[in-house]
Amino acid sequence: MHQSTLSAGRDLSLIVLTLEIAVLGLIPGIILYYTTRWLSGFLPEVTPFLRSITARVRTVEQQGKAIMLKIAMPFVLLHSIVTGMDETVSVILRRR
Repeated sequence: MHQSTLSAGRDLSLIVLTLEIAVLGLIPGIILYYTTRWLSGFLPEVTPFLRSITARVRTVEQQGKAIMLKIAMPFVLLHSIVTGMDETVSVILRRR
């Protein structure tokens, strides 16, 4: 009697454990299903807004690059002139 009660309890606990695993496995699947359904309806509404934001960011980026070029250009030009003069002087002094 004692042995049959233990084996029945063991079998019942295995069945409950299997059901628990099945239910816990379904929860992420259900969440994924409803999330993809929600995203398929949400993305068409958000896409135009995101495109306008992207266009604004690109415009600001282009303006920033233009400003940085205007700021850096005199320094680059001065460095080029000084380097060229330095090379010219060193070539002239080596020939003598």
